Amino acid sequence: MYFGLSKEQKEKLRFEVISHQIRLNIAMLFRDITVNNSSVKIITINNMANIARQIEGLPLHKLEFGMYDSDYERYHEVEYAWHYAELELIVRRPNSVYLIEIICDLIQVGIVQRVDINEIFSREKSSGIFFIYENNYPSVEIKDILEYIYEDSGDTQEHPNIRLLMGHMKDAFAAEDWSLVSGTSGSIFETLAKDVIKNPNIENKSLGSFFDSYRKSSNLPGPILDMIILIFNKRNTEPLAAHGKTNIPTITKDDAVIIFEITKAFISMERTFANNGI
Repeated sequence: MYFGLSKEQKEKLRFEVISHQIRLNIAMLFRDITVNNSSVKIITINNMANIARQIEGLPLHKLEFGMYDSDYERYHEVEYAWHYAELELIVRRPNSVYLIEIICDLIQVGIVQRVDINEIFSREKSSGIFFIYENNYPSVEIKDILEYIYEDSGDTQEHPNIRLLMGHMKDAFAAEDWSLVSGTSGSIFETLAKDVIKNPNIENKSLGSFFDSYRKSSNLPGPILDMIILIFNKRNTEPLAAHGKTNIPTITKDDAVIIFEITKAFISMERTFANNGI
């Protein structure tokens, strides 16, 4: 019997930020699933909405009939408006843990097909989430982001220092040390740049001193490289990012989430572009 995600799975998912693009594609899938005659459509959406609301701990919605003449019965127009809006909200509103649980539950009851959801997640290399069947019930596998990035090449040992630093960044996020998340991201980009350039003469130098060389050697577009150096330079000014200071840190959780996610994405793009000869 399916009893939802395990405590360990929820803990891993707590640090996964499901991108807007993935959520948008899921919303498109949900709309396609519910394309039917209006009476059946609203019943399906009501089922989906209540599965989601049950998981989120929100009040359930009872679908009510409305009488418009003596011999014809249909739903009130306001019911259609509520359900069409809720179909979008069940993708936008939940955090990562709830959204994955909702998808698993929808797979369990046969409303959503696992292959369709996996296709959506597989398009975005910054996500290592895969839906599987475990003991004949839906579950989820959360792959280490760098294992996922290098999976296609079969090389899971590449960038061992980046793997280590990514672990440190995850730990910093779990401890809600937003400054350290920022500082560790800068160290990751510095390590990545040195690996791309592969020049022993820069091994003991700071990224700022050889960034022009990295810009020439990197496969990343200019605007992304501009963001990388901004993140790196931030650790020199942000209290507790890399240096001891008495000032109070200014970086917020939202800032840390963005830094955490784009760090993973930029590592993925650097390697993907290189592998594809871009």
